[in-house]
Amino acid sequence: MQVQKKKSKAAAARSVNSVVKTVPMKPVRLRHSTVKKLGKILEVVNKKDFGKKVRPDAVIDLALSLVSAKEIELLRDTSMTNADRLEAAFRSYTSRESGLSRDEFIGLLLAGKVGAPLGSLVAPSVVEFAGPTPQI
Repeated sequence: MQVQKKKSKAAAARSVNSVVKTVPMKPVRLRHSTVKKLGKILEVVNKKDFGKKVRPDAVIDLALSLVSAKEIELLRDTSMTNADRLEAAFRSYTSRESGLSRDEFIGLLLAGKVGAPLGSLVAPSVVEFAGPTPQI
């Protein structure tokens, strides 16, 4: 008769964990204010009697699925520096009016003689992007 050794709980857990596929995760840096907003949302969502706990990943995944082309364009615009906006306006203007140097363009811009969309030179408001803060 052979004697079988019992596995310790730790050894059993290791063998189970080696079979289960893990989902790859990466760390993400978030601002403190973003973490606080996420925490408030999770508090409200997880105030329930039944069901599993909602994880931060689920909230972030849902929020990302709601981002449209409009928000993507706004994010692009808010990430541009003034120099970037000036370069974009210069390229737009010179695509219609060729043969103009950057210095001449800036001179026309300062004189108010350029029909370039000056709105493209003004930074979009970050407050506009954030929108109203939901009451939680």
